[in-house]
Amino acid sequence: PDALRAPVIFAVMLLRGLMDPKEKAENLVGEILQAIGNQDSFTFHIPGWEPEDKEVGLQWVKSQIWEGFYVDFKVEQEKKRVLLETWEFGEPEPAWE
Repeated sequence: PDALRAPVIFAVMLLRGLMDPKEKAENLVGEILQAIGNQDSFTFHIPGWEPEDKEVGLQWVKSQIWEGFYVDFKVEQEKKRVLLETWEFGEPEPAWE
């Protein structure tokens, strides 16, 4: 239910904030790999970049987290692509279109 959404999001963000950046990065990379079935055929769409391959996309995710940014992703299975978003603490989380 919507009434639980905000507290759950807060709890997830709090837990992510308590982890060290390397652990956060590895966890998110693991989530992405699981979502795409670890397939190499997916392209990664980084804001402001041309589509990249899995290796570059996952390295970008790690580097953003290591630098203190938040990262989120959305998988479009039928188009074989991973859409990525990033934002800083205090900024609103980008909305998926």
